[in-house]
Amino acid sequence: MRGADSGRPVNWAGIVDIAQAATEASTGRRHAGRVYETRGPLWALLQPAGILVEVSGRPLVHQDVPASSLGPAAFLHELITSGVFAEPGDDLLALLGRPATALRDLVTIALTGHANRVMS
Repeated sequence: MRGADSGRPVNWAGIVDIAQAATEASTGRRHAGRVYETRGPLWALLQPAGILVEVSGRPLVHQDVPASSLGPAAFLHELITSGVFAEPGDDLLALLGRPATALRDLVTIALTGHANRVMS
């Protein structure tokens, strides 16, 4: 795994959480005319990697590299390093009526495809 994020946190949320929040925002009258930013919890990029190692049991090596070496992904790592994705927000929580899906659950779902076993 290569990255140039300098350990800066990023707002992450699972696609199901984003979809559920969007559904709530687009179907309820109390949301008419409001603008929401569906920011998830802040996680540094190495946090999902660490959980991936724990859940999969497979090693993962991280290499910190200059953003310019990441090709088309360089601009994203530059934005992460600038802190543009590190601003917290409560809109996702408010729309879902619950906390965002836990990072460990998202990694487990990604590895196994079994959302029912890890989410209640």
